[in-house]
This record gives sequence, C-alpha cells and structure tokens, in this order.
Amino acid sequence: MAQQQTGVETKTDTPPTNTISAAEFNSINDTVNNNSTDAESRLTTIEGASASILSYSSGTLPSSGIGTGTLAFFTDENVMIYVKDDVWYRVSDDTAVAGVQGFIMTVDTTVVSVSNSDQFNLLIPMVQTGFTPITVDWGDGNSTTASVYNDANLLHTYSVGGTYDIEISGIFQLEYQNGTAGNTDSEKIQDIKNWGDLTPAAASDFGFAWCSNMVITASDSPDTSTAADLSGFFYGCDSITTIPSLDLTSCVSMSSFLFDCDSITTIPSMDTSGITNFDSFAEDCTSLTTVPLLDYSSGTNFNQIYQTCALNTTSIDNIMAGFVASGVASKTTHLNGGTSLAEASWSAQAQTDVATLRGNGWTVNTN
Repeated sequence: MAQQQTGVETKTDTPPTNTISAAEFNSINDTVNNNSTDAESRLTTIEGASASILSYSSGTLPSSGIGTGTLAFFTDENVMIYVKDDVWYRVSDDTAVAGVQGFIMTVDTTVVSVSNSDQFNLLIPMVQTGFTPITVDWGDGNSTTASVYNDANLLHTYSVGGTYDIEISGIFQLEYQNGTAGNTDSEKIQDIKNWGDLTPAAASDFGFAWCSNMVITASDSPDTSTAADLSGFFYGCDSITTIPSLDLTSCVSMSSFLFDCDSITTIPSMDTSGITNFDSFAEDCTSLTTVPLLDYSSGTNFNQIYQTCALNTTSIDNIMAGFVASGVASKTTHLNGGTSLAEASWSAQAQTDVATLRGNGWTVNTN
C-alpha cells in the first residue's frame, strides 16, 4: 500500500502577480498603524513591478477602474486600504472607507452647445502647468485617463445623448477660463453634486462662468485655499440659488464673482478679510436678498458691489455695518437698482451708518 502523504496542501491557483510579500506587507502595515512618520517612505515598490503603492486622501481615491486587491495608503487616517468591487476597505478591520468621491457633475448632452448632442467636452479649464493625471468616469460605463490639460480623452461621445453623472478622480485643478459664453460646453452642466478634490489654481477667474443651467446640490466645498483670484468664478450662473462657504485664505480679488446670477438668494458667511477687489461682486443678482456681515477691511474697490439686487433690511444693516467697521474711507459703492429696500425705509442704525460713511468721504448710491 502506498504511503499517504499528510500535512501537505496542494494548491492549483496561480499566485497573483504584482503583490507584496507577506513579511513586507506586515512590516508596512505595522508601521502605518503605529503612525510612524516614515510610513509613506516605507511604501516603496510592489514586488515584481516598478510601480509604487500610491497614497490617497479622501476625495482622490479612484472610484472605478481599479482592480480588486489593489493596495493603497489612506493619508486621512494613516492606514492601509484595499479595493474590492470598486469599494475601498481598511485592511485592519475590513470596514469600508466612506465618503470617497471625486468631483461629480450632471451633464445633459442634448443641450445645444459647442459639442454634438451626444457628446460632452470637458473644457472646464484645468491648470496647464503642473497638471496631474485625472480619471474621468463618464457615467455610461466608460472611463478614460487624461494626462495633459488638453487631452483628446476629455471629449467623450455617448452611444445615446442624454443626462449623465460624470465623476473626476484625482486632483482636479481649475484655472482661468480664456473664453466667453458659447465657446465651451458650460451650458450642458446641470448640477454640481460633489466638489471632491476640485482645487482652483491661483488664477481661477471665470472658472464656472456661463454655466447658466447649473445648480449646486453638493454638501461639501471646493478647496479654494490657494486661489488668489476668484473673479467671475460663478459669472452668469443664472440657476444657482446659493454657493458653498469658501476658504479665501489666499484670495485678494472677487470682482464679478457672482455677476448676473439671477437666481441666487443667499451669500454664505465667509472670511473676506483679505479681499481687496469687490468690484461688481454681486452685481445684477436680482433675487439676492440675504447678505451676511462680511469683512471689508482690505477693500479698495466697492463699485457696483450690490447693484441691482433685492436686499432686505437685515442685509442692508449688515452691509452698512461692515463698511463702517472696515475703517476704509473715500470709496464709491452701489446698492441702487433692482428691488433693494429704499434708503428712506432703512433701519435707524443703517441710516446712521450711511451718514457716517458719507462723512468719511464715501459716495453711497441707493434706491
């Protein structure tokens, strides 16, 4: 009788390629979970391949097109994560990493614009110098990667024209849009559902200008912390009713920021202490009723700031109080036009404040 061999497991599966060894993985994982400062430097190459294990923050994790079993380092929590069926999980306890989404917008390709009725051209202006690759999920089961700002892959043709959710994964940097209404597909953008890692560059003026059909339902905010110029950022966005509160740490100009946003009713509280140029900031916002108390202390240009709006008593109180508190003298500003409350009906405090401003050399135009 042949002797039966015991204790030996027969394996028929082919070992996966491009994996790290168990010893290497355990060493890396121990380092990461102990929050070692050299955790990322330990994540070098995958055994058998030249690629490095990538690091991601929330919002930059690719949500599709990544093979099951892919490992990455999640910088938000300093933990290792892996993919299974397009969902990222923590290695330590197999729990899903929540809230991982890129920049998501809804487009309607059938809206008459520059591209054909079954196409969308992603000509939202992306930073040219220092562009980092992005992955675009077109919402129809297809995704492409763009490696340069004017990549041909940014034009997509659908099998059937209609409404699609487009998701952009990666550091999506926006900058100056050198164009006017009618020469981009801006009219096809219907909704911003998630800002993700959209990062306006230093010069991001007119970034979403002329997106006349766009609303904003996203609950997060874009990272505007490095944007110095947001002039005209939402110029002509006729359908938005409000905007997210923005980080204006580096910003100095918001000229025409909300110009001709006919449906906007409310401006959120923001730290505007570094803004110098408020020229036409919210001009021709004919539905704008609510303006919080903002900081105008660095302002040098207030022309047409709230001209042709629908400002109520509280908003006028806030604007006048902000101007007086700024300590700025001898400026011209406009609150006239539209249906804004007439000066004769202002509160006693607002009338005192406007008198103070005029005594300090201001020209204040009102209804």
